[in-house]
Amino acid sequence: MPVRPPKTWGAIYMGRDPSEAGNIIRYNYLHHIIPKKPEYMVAGIYFDDGDVNGLVLGNIFYKTGNGYFGAIFNHGGHGHLIENNIFIDCPRALGNNPWDDSRWSAFLQSDLIQSRLYKAVEINKPPYSWQYPDLAQTVLMQNRYSSAAVLLGPGGRAPAVRGE
Repeated sequence: MPVRPPKTWGAIYMGRDPSEAGNIIRYNYLHHIIPKKPEYMVAGIYFDDGDVNGLVLGNIFYKTGNGYFGAIFNHGGHGHLIENNIFIDCPRALGNNPWDDSRWSAFLQSDLIQSRLYKAVEINKPPYSWQYPDLAQTVLMQNRYSSAAVLLGPGGRAPAVRGE
């Protein structure tokens, strides 16, 4: 069987492990991140499957993202802060595909995620709980997504922002 590339990806990717909380992505120039095939969805930064509490600060995105993904895309995570970024000629600055509470709960209760949160790093015990004191409560929250950005699009227009 041939190996197929994924149809969704990001130049900077994190996901499927809420214990990875607290990633900071700042002061980067992400440019010309566009797929060769239009059916592929690409983001400059991709928070996937339950990633939480990321900070994206002071980056410049130029000709990045496609479809509803946007230059930054969140799939099923929450608590990300997107602040003081510049988007130039990007079809969409931010994309969001939130999970409802039942999907988030099922994800958290899976054996794999329980193992990652409470065996691999023990988010509720020091030193992890000292570094990320809000993580244990954050992973129990319903799906939330907050953002703020400086938007510049073609001809000075703001690109579409999706948050459904």
